Amino acid sequence: TTLVFWWLLLVAVFGVSRNLCGRKVAWMTVVLICLEPTLTSHAALATTDIASLSTILLAWWAHLEGRGQSTFRRLVVPGVAYGLALFAKASALAFVPLLIFSCDLVAWWMDGRSLDAGRFRNWLRERLAMVGIGVLTVFLMVGSDWGTEPTFVKWARSIPDGLLSRCMVFVSENLRIFTNAGEGLAQQIKHNLRGHGAYLLGYEAPRAFFWYFPVLLSIKLSASGLILLGTFLATRSFRVVCPTLAVAFCILFLFSLNCRVQIGVRLIFPLFILAYFLGAIALSGLWSAKNKWIRAVAISMLLAHGAEGFSAYPQGIMFANAPWRGIGDPDWMMSDSNYDWGQGIPLAKRMIEQQDQPLGLLYFGTDPAADDPAWFRRLMPKKPDWDSPEGIRNLFAGKTILVGASVARGGPLGKEFSHFRKAIQELDWRTIGCMHMIAFPLVSAHEADLGLK
Repeated sequence: TTLVFWWLLLVAVFGVSRNLCGRKVAWMTVVLICLEPTLTSHAALATTDIASLSTILLAWWAHLEGRGQSTFRRLVVPGVAYGLALFAKASALAFVPLLIFSCDLVAWWMDGRSLDAGRFRNWLRERLAMVGIGVLTVFLMVGSDWGTEPTFVKWARSIPDGLLSRCMVFVSENLRIFTNAGEGLAQQIKHNLRGHGAYLLGYEAPRAFFWYFPVLLSIKLSASGLILLGTFLATRSFRVVCPTLAVAFCILFLFSLNCRVQIGVRLIFPLFILAYFLGAIALSGLWSAKNKWIRAVAISMLLAHGAEGFSAYPQGIMFANAPWRGIGDPDWMMSDSNYDWGQGIPLAKRMIEQQDQPLGLLYFGTDPAADDPAWFRRLMPKKPDWDSPEGIRNLFAGKTILVGASVARGGPLGKEFSHFRKAIQELDWRTIGCMHMIAFPLVSAHEADLGLK
């Protein structure tokens, strides 16, 4: 199913690019996306990220094609497409309106007329209508169990006795519309407001930090993609080719500073792919130059982009571009779904020899192979051994265990895992894909008694 959405993504990319920039830029964009390691690796996963990205772009494309058309083309089709995007993933709640708003800003600027109260009311009415159609669509697609909401009933019964209490109890016990799409949308909003721990470039924080996605974007874009994006932003003749894409990129970039769920570049895929839209404009401009040396630069950029993509295969999830790899190892730079998404078990089984005893495994993935008792013994923190780094070193003294990269380095996972990370800091690691083989040295009886290494 994910491959179906991958093809839909390529169609939507071509449609948006052709509408805004013309056929040549559209083909350039499709080529860049097809050779891009992060997106192509996610296309092989049974997750909602590619489905979400493709339907978000589909909704944007429907809006672009419907401008100036009938009410059905202008409101209903984009509204239904917005509902499909929400059905794929609730994060479309913000991304689709922001992309459409970027079109509106450019249209107002190009129009040259002031936005009076009448025009503003008409604009607001149309946008609310489109959003309403999208929300109605996702509610109909999700459906309902036609039951009550237990937490609502419990809250109503907790109100002191009186008229309000009796009314709310009656409503809560008879409002049988749960569960529904609204609960998922509400959870998405609460999740982003609440956020959680994050990790990047060795910096571990209990809460989100604003520079996470801008820096991560610079790591995950290919080196050629970064250069082309910089060329577009620095060259006025390229920026005026398609101001809508430039404005959309700037709006989503600013929005990313406030995104508090920082567990992977996949959460800002719309911004990620817009960078390649802009890169394709620069690539097309270089290719159209009359100077043969500039055209040679364009060809070199495309070949280098493809080479980075092929070199990352089949570990595209772990991709970091060449400039950043010169600074440090990718597993030090990134964690979570940027690097280790539990995909390392098959490679680990191929690379290590089967032990006489099952190998201890500390890992947060859901691969069923991790539960094979002939190969692995799952480890979980237990007191009192995990109450200190010394206790952990004593527990595993003389043993070798296999540890997921997100466990060894990453966002906060609790006090026990913090102790584990301190315990392994000075040890030798053998890296196997997104896993680490860590050998604990023997501890003398005297050291064990003292709780020292």
